Amino acid sequence: MAPAVAVACAEISDTDYSSFADIPAEGMPQGWEFVFNPTQSDSAAILSGHHDVVVVARYTNECHSRSISLDIEEISFSNPTPATTRVEIDLFGDDGRPLGTGVYGVYEIADTIHRQIEIADGYSIAVSSPLQSTQTRGMKAIGIVIPRSGSRPVIPIPEFKGVPGRR
Repeated sequence: MAPAVAVACAEISDTDYSSFADIPAEGMPQGWEFVFNPTQSDSAAILSGHHDVVVVARYTNECHSRSISLDIEEISFSNPTPATTRVEIDLFGDDGRPLGTGVYGVYEIADTIHRQIEIADGYSIAVSSPLQSTQTRGMKAIGIVIPRSGSRPVIPIPEFKGVPGRR
């Protein structure tokens, strides 16, 4: 009888943080902001090293704007004065076709806000839009994704030695 060998595979993900805020069918409400808190007080080591910060927009053909303007406000314990950046993300091309990738009529497009930064303790991102809510109808969600910059970590996998006493 041949011995059975079990092989375990571990998925290696380059993404250390990903969160999305759903947008109501009426569009992004005036004056609302979606706040994302990638760091938690008990998990400082999770976002160690260099990362990229990416804003992601999910939308449908029902979106009333060719592009969306987003105000990105960032703060942290070391930088308590908010830094605000306006990002313009094109959703549709000149031909009217969605620029994002997607299935079932929901498209997703991303824009990198930062590349290879260290995520500071207490880092928080607030996303809002200066557009009227009617102009953001058809938007499904706004999200922040924080992948690690550079190559994947090397995970040592112990060599299979077999079971003693079996051939």
